Amino acid sequence: MSLGDLTPYQRQNAYYTGVKLGNDVKKQTEIISNQTKEMIKSQIASTSAIIASQDRIREGIDNISYGIEDVKEGIYGLKAAFEFGISEVVLVIPMKSATCSDSNRPAV
Repeated sequence: MSLGDLTPYQRQNAYYTGVKLGNDVKKQTEIISNQTKEMIKSQIASTSAIIASQDRIREGIDNISYGIEDVKEGIYGLKAAFEFGISEVVLVIPMKSATCSDSNRPAV
């Protein structure tokens, strides 16, 4: 079974299993070297996954901020339309009240 078939936790505990007392020093050095390379590959892979995850999170936050910006612009548009509508009402009220006053006066 290779280290690639193990979970990250199992890989962490399986690195130096080939090292045994009495083995040739060169062979042990080679085993340690190979297992260290596997450990480095595993750490690089997990680091790459973390970086990719952070990139996805950053991209999602950017999308949310663009959406919030769109909502903000929409609210400003509604505010402008509301202010315009209220100003129209304010202009029409005196005209209507003058018309109502004139119609309520008795004819002479």
